Amino acid sequence: MNDTYESLLEAVFAEDSGAKRKSKARAKGKTLQKTQSEILKAMLALETDDDEQKKTLESLGVEPNYAGQINLNVVRQAAGGDMEAIRYIRDTIGEKPRNGFDIGNLDDKPFETIDLTSLTDSQLKALAAKKWRGGT
Repeated sequence: MNDTYESLLEAVFAEDSGAKRKSKARAKGKTLQKTQSEILKAMLALETDDDEQKKTLESLGVEPNYAGQINLNVVRQAAGGDMEAIRYIRDTIGEKPRNGFDIGNLDDKPFETIDLTSLTDSQLKALAAKKWRGGT
């Protein structure tokens, strides 16, 4: 009986140490991810070595670093008609169009509690379509 108890303890501690190892590995991975992010942010904050772009950035009141240089180049590409650069700028400044139709915070409410008189025709159609498909 004593041998069984000791075997059980060894198994429990072996599992526990394995879990601890996994936990430490996850923590190390998160630390590494965070470090990579910090490294990139630090590198983007370095002063650019392109004197022409440095002068342009300074004249705009923007720090003459790599982040500023990248943004300046994206703006120049967009001004030249590059649609990917245009979309990047639009999305970055917060004007990304929404996917789907926004009917406000109606999805979480029971249908009977919604004041339908305050909704636009488009919102009513979207709500009806969602409810018809079996939404809540």
